[in-house]
Amino acid sequence: LRLLSHLLNNHPYYFELFFKTAGIYLKDNPSFVWNRDFLLKMMEECLFSNGGLLNRHFEAELQNLLSISRYPRLYVKTLFAEANGRSKLHPIASYLGRKIPETQKILQRLMGEGFLEKRGSFYRIPDALFRFWLKNVCQLKDRELSPRGEKTIFYFRTRFTDEVRKIEEEDRMDLSLRVESLFREFRNDVAEIGPQKISCPAFLALAFRPTNGRFFPVQGRTSRGRWICQVYRDPVTENDVAIFLEEMKHDRRKIQRKLMVTLGGIELNAKLMAQEARVQLWDLDTLNALFDLYGRRKLILP
Repeated sequence: LRLLSHLLNNHPYYFELFFKTAGIYLKDNPSFVWNRDFLLKMMEECLFSNGGLLNRHFEAELQNLLSISRYPRLYVKTLFAEANGRSKLHPIASYLGRKIPETQKILQRLMGEGFLEKRGSFYRIPDALFRFWLKNVCQLKDRELSPRGEKTIFYFRTRFTDEVRKIEEEDRMDLSLRVESLFREFRNDVAEIGPQKISCPAFLALAFRPTNGRFFPVQGRTSRGRWICQVYRDPVTENDVAIFLEEMKHDRRKIQRKLMVTLGGIELNAKLMAQEARVQLWDLDTLNALFDLYGRRKLILP
């Protein structure tokens, strides 16, 4: 279910459509075993097949866009650009072959229709499964020349299998290493997560260096100073904050940002204590929003 939650973006309606498809299939194939092959078969039936419930749902969404514009292909191409990882203004304009002012108007229209969100430096399709469908179903079928679509279904299966592999690889990674890998994607960006504006500088160096038996920070160096980041799976207490701040006192180098990633939440007094010491706090939602902006898989805790 963890893998399925990743694939379906943890969306209740998508779960409903998926299990409806699975239920119909299992009536005719009662001996079928639930495994990765079955998951691929069901995603193919539901997301890729012309009559698939998820495929029809996303086609209807896209049809809404086609009906509001005199130049629908241009808007669809813009969504293809974002689905393929071009989430900033200049790369999108380059992909479209349009000037910046014209590209900005297209993006504004897509934002007004709810297809895109602007989050600081990024333009993002908010629904991860819709992004996956645009890139690995809609765009593939759009390019398909074979009347039977043999190449398209082959590419879909290959890309789906690759997506599953990436999800499983990231799920196995140590949490601090996942945060470090996120930091490596920063390119002097600004990310807007709710009311927060988070500066994401390009790091000159990054390392995961345990300092002693109780402190295991991710450390980064920018042109302006150093970041010290500690990841906590369990709820953060006042004692955790005290230990974190004590470690900062032992470091004589300039610290630009002190960061605590509180995946299990933080006690109120501990939060006040951290804020007073100017420690930045990222909860699970904030971290997952950053993972999503940088094309990483969201973290789903057991």
